[in-house]
Amino acid sequence: MRIRRLFSCGRWNLGTITLASRQSCLRWELFCLSGTSTKMLPTVTNLPLRYGKISALGDDDPGLACIFYQMAHVYLEQSETEEAITCFEEYSRLLRLEKQRNLHDNAEICYTEGTVAKLKGEMNSLSRHKEAEENFERALELAITIHGQNHETVASILLDLGELLQEISQFQQALFCFDESIEIRTVLFGADHPNVVSTLQNIASVYKKRKEFDMCTNIHSDILAVRQEEFGTNDVRVADAWVNLGNTQTTSGRIMEATVSYEEALRIRTLTNGYNHKSVAQVLFKIGSLYTRQNKYGDAKQLFEDALEIYVELGYPEDHPKVKMLRSRQKTVPFGLFAQSRASSVASVADLSVFSLLGGGSTAA
Repeated sequence: MRIRRLFSCGRWNLGTITLASRQSCLRWELFCLSGTSTKMLPTVTNLPLRYGKISALGDDDPGLACIFYQMAHVYLEQSETEEAITCFEEYSRLLRLEKQRNLHDNAEICYTEGTVAKLKGEMNSLSRHKEAEENFERALELAITIHGQNHETVASILLDLGELLQEISQFQQALFCFDESIEIRTVLFGADHPNVVSTLQNIASVYKKRKEFDMCTNIHSDILAVRQEEFGTNDVRVADAWVNLGNTQTTSGRIMEATVSYEEALRIRTLTNGYNHKSVAQVLFKIGSLYTRQNKYGDAKQLFEDALEIYVELGYPEDHPKVKMLRSRQKTVPFGLFAQSRASSVASVADLSVFSLLGGGSTAA
């Protein structure tokens, strides 16, 4: 059956699948079922109308399950949660109609219904989280029975279960799930695999919520090292890792270290995106905010002005939250101290601006 073929191809290995590949899969499934090639993607309402051969199968044909599965994930990637839930529910319903359903299908049903309960919990309240947890645990049990412990399917379910437990503040159990997921994926794919890195970010988030900032900082340092090893020192993903590290250092009060991290992110983003880019303005604001905490008011005011100028040149209106925030920050920087420190700060700020414009060497030294 098509459903079992799709499951055996690793349907739970979602970490590296993009929206574009989801859309391509959906078009291919439509072609296989209807014999019609199309660039238009279906919706929940137009599926039976646009594809006559599919509608001829009837609403209860399990062969349609694959279509609803792909549609659900396309909607999910586009943050259209209600539509995704509708498609997941239809997918689960069709799987249940499979007359020769086996452990694979039952595991898929449990996992899908856990996902639906989790999504509904995110939209409404925490009331659905218990249902989601029970479904994920049942799916995990079945997946281990089918595949054994060291399988990507098991790692994926552990990750989802960990994210659910994190949402309801069961941090210790969430960490256990994340650790188990990382252990499996490290064995299967290596420590630098994107799924391993993304799970490390989940763990860092848990430690941050528990206010264990040293652990959080250590993990972000590990992520940075992995990113640098994989992409080199001048990649935007490395810049993002520097920003995440800087955010953690800021939260823990390590202001000087955070400043260095943000300056390195500024160097990379300026080099890759050019100076007049919103990602550059974001880092300028972060550095400026740290300067105010160090009483470097002249430097801070200049960086706020630079960030504001970028947003204005990019066409952000005056009532945009970022523009309003920066104008407010300009007014709240102590004016007298700004005038006093201006002379001593002009050189350093000019050096930073020129350095950013030219995409020069690292400021982290």
